[in-house]
Amino acid sequence: IADYRMPGDYDGCEFVEAARSLIGPVPALIVTGDTSEDVVRDFRKRQFDYLHKPIKPVQLRMIIQRILARRS
Repeated sequence: IADYRMPGDYDGCEFVEAARSLIGPVPALIVTGDTSEDVVRDFRKRQFDYLHKPIKPVQLRMIIQRILARRS
């Protein structure tokens, strides 16, 4: 789980892509408070699962279950 607006040189998407280049395919979820169309379009283009803040526990559980089910 990575926040889209991370401090430093990477945004959450770039961080996940860098991690995947080092360790291979890992499930990922981006969380963000940014609801702009450009950001959502970027998530979809990169095929990242994402949730907008504030996140309810039930939302988080459901998306994690969906991500893990795809890996089975």
